[in-house]
Amino acid sequence: MAFWALKSCREVFLSIYGEGLLTAQPGSAAARDFAATEVGPAGEWPAEFNQLPRYLSAKLVRQQADLCAGAALLIEAGEVSEPLHSVLRTGFEFAIRAFWVLDPSVSHRERCARAALAEVVSTEMTRRAASKLPDTPEPRVTRIKFRANAKAQKERLRKLFASVEGAPDGDPLKWTIEGTRYSTWTDAADRWTDAEKTGVSGGAMYDQLSILAHPQGYAATVGLIQDPEDGTRFTRVIDPVRVTKVARLGAQSFYSSVTLLTNYHGFKSKHVAAWEEELGQHFLGSSVHKRSAAEFARTIDQRPSASIMGDPNIAADRRT
Repeated sequence: MAFWALKSCREVFLSIYGEGLLTAQPGSAAARDFAATEVGPAGEWPAEFNQLPRYLSAKLVRQQADLCAGAALLIEAGEVSEPLHSVLRTGFEFAIRAFWVLDPSVSHRERCARAALAEVVSTEMTRRAASKLPDTPEPRVTRIKFRANAKAQKERLRKLFASVEGAPDGDPLKWTIEGTRYSTWTDAADRWTDAEKTGVSGGAMYDQLSILAHPQGYAATVGLIQDPEDGTRFTRVIDPVRVTKVARLGAQSFYSSVTLLTNYHGFKSKHVAAWEEELGQHFLGSSVHKRSAAEFARTIDQRPSASIMGDPNIAADRRT
């Protein structure tokens, strides 16, 4: 069932995208935001910037769907340790960053600031990486391009927002736009689980996924059993319960992401309705809440109370 849930994520996204996911329905939060007039030092914002949060979030959720499909292939092939953990942890990052950008608990202007900060971080990190390339003609052109992009980006943002502050040490993670700063992964994950009213820490989930995905010593490598007679020998045991837990988190975080998009746009889809029913049946103990577009628009300053999170102890390993 874990394989099915993850594999179906991309199918669901492509189906609803084809149905018109990004069409803002009358009365939706998206329609309201796009009709609003936001103004900066240089005047009224252009329409494409006004809609940056939804486009960026949709891109992130689309990529998350691909990662879920990749995780499904790993499960099908029996690769259910570090390869699966790494892919699902990355998918979780896409989910929580999409939520952070399109967070309904903040104003549309702050969502735009968050989307802009995501672009700042991407531009600066890419520029830094390019600066360390060998000083040969092709990398030199790349460095010049990214320096120019970073300069143009900063100039544009200062025309859109009243205050844009870089960090003295050049760290893009410390930039602020009208008081908003780029959120860390653990903070964004905590915001997400708080909004979903899960009763567990999203930051703790992320930390556990990171432990599973990163190189570790013996003590933190899940499933290792030391030979009691020969301390140099270890047996690796794969627990299907643990595999189901991490797979469930992947599928459920995608459900949260895709319904965030559909509700924001006031979009109703039979594909999502059918999929959430199947999720509820396959992952017993996980309640799938059908959040309406009207509910999202009505409580734009308060994330709808909903949770499809299962057992947060994703790193628990049963030795079988």
